[in-house]
Amino acid sequence: MGRARIAQLWGRSMAYGFDPKGSIPKAVAMVAGLLAIGLVIGLGLGRFGAAHVATGPQPIIIQPEQAPTDRVAETRPGAGPMPPVDQNAEIPTPEPPPQQTAALPAAVAAPGPKPMMTDGAWRHGTRQLPELGQTPVVALIIDDVGPDRRGTQRAIELPPSVTLSLLPYATDVAKIAARARAAGHEIMVHMPMEPIGDSDPGPDSIDAGMTPDQVSEALDKALGAFEGYVGLNNHMGSKATQDPAVMRAVMEGLRSHGLFFLDSRTTGKTVGMEAASDAGVPAISRDIFIDDNPSAIEIERQLTATEAFARRHGAAVAIAHPRAGSLDIIERWLAEVQQRGIYLVPISELVRRKLSVAQAG
Repeated sequence: MGRARIAQLWGRSMAYGFDPKGSIPKAVAMVAGLLAIGLVIGLGLGRFGAAHVATGPQPIIIQPEQAPTDRVAETRPGAGPMPPVDQNAEIPTPEPPPQQTAALPAAVAAPGPKPMMTDGAWRHGTRQLPELGQTPVVALIIDDVGPDRRGTQRAIELPPSVTLSLLPYATDVAKIAARARAAGHEIMVHMPMEPIGDSDPGPDSIDAGMTPDQVSEALDKALGAFEGYVGLNNHMGSKATQDPAVMRAVMEGLRSHGLFFLDSRTTGKTVGMEAASDAGVPAISRDIFIDDNPSAIEIERQLTATEAFARRHGAAVAIAHPRAGSLDIIERWLAEVQQRGIYLVPISELVRRKLSVAQAG
């Protein structure tokens, strides 16, 4: 090694603090300090490792009621930890402020239907019938009795179990009613009511949109035209019978007079039966129109359908009119129908049966 190299190494040793003239070289003191620090760190790690080996890693157990939720705890400056959320707690409904509570209207109970009128004037105009058991029955009503003199007389000459419904505006209607009752018929008021379209129901009709007072006036006039009726059915009325307010007024009038209602069902939208039920008025509805189509073939077909309906349901309500062509076929049918096991009854018998079923239920 040359002198230049030795001089270089000596300079580096002096830079690292090696002093050959000192009793303890600075480099040795530095190494000793580092070894002491390492010894302390080593002892600490050894104790931690021993404890870890002795006990093993501790599992983190989450109890069901401590399960994490979707809610994130809000962190606020200076606030302590958020309390745990009770997932089963009921969320209270806030009470309205006092002024709101005071403004709420008191509950008003909706009026229910009136009790059914089980007895009325209509019962006094009916006659006692034999016990018929399960025999199918038909109630045949001849409408529009009165204006056509010849048709009216032929209708009165039909068997007394046929019910006649008289138009209140017919000339001498009171005398016609008396003759019909004398022949043994039950009679009804055939009340003119407003139809849909241009057909004229006749004078003093009950029209859609009438006030209760107007309905009452028209009804009282019709009921005052003759005596001895047991009920009322609508003449036309496809528009008026759709008016709930009008039909409620009609039923109030019938209830006050002790009469029942037969819904002729000139429209599928009639509210007659519902209004009668609400007012407690006995009511029944038409099942078959015999001569809506006046052809002989259709009338015979409808009479056959009436028999079939009565056998299937136990009873049928049929309506016809005092037209010559209708009466010709109906007279022959009446002479034969009882031989086929069908019994003819006045309309009040079916009303009475319906009431009996309602009372039994």
